[in-house]
Amino acid sequence: MEWRGYSRKQVDQRLDDLRAELRKLAADREAVVSQSEQLAKLLEEARAENRELHLRVDRISRSPVELDGLANRLVRMVELAKEESADLSARAHSADQKAEQRRRQTERDFELAMATRRAEVARDVAHKETALRQLRERVAGQVRTALDHVTDAERWLDEEPETGDPVRRTA
Repeated sequence: MEWRGYSRKQVDQRLDDLRAELRKLAADREAVVSQSEQLAKLLEEARAENRELHLRVDRISRSPVELDGLANRLVRMVELAKEESADLSARAHSADQKAEQRRRQTERDFELAMATRRAEVARDVAHKETALRQLRERVAGQVRTALDHVTDAERWLDEEPETGDPVRRTA
């Protein structure tokens, strides 16, 4: 028997679908509750660890330092000193390498400048030696010419009959 606008089969099917959905939602809810409980537990553990770390920092930072905190503090100070030492050593090594590179470059530049200057001086000396040799040759030529003139003049004077000229040479 069916009532008007009501089908028992459709209603039962819809109720079954809703029950299945409710079971699924209940399972999802249980999973979320379980996950929430796990997260709450992790959060509480993290808070406890945070409190413990704060207490350790407070104990280490206190002045005067207690003996149990001193060892931790000294260990941390040594670690920091080693890190700083390694950093300083690395920076010093880097600076040393850069300085060595600059020194080598400066040395190369100096050698190049000196080689260039030596070549310039050698060219200048060669030019001046050539000019000096040419000057000596020219002066030697002029001296020979002058000696030739003197010799010619002496010969001329020796060969010239006496004319009573006052320019004549007397020996």
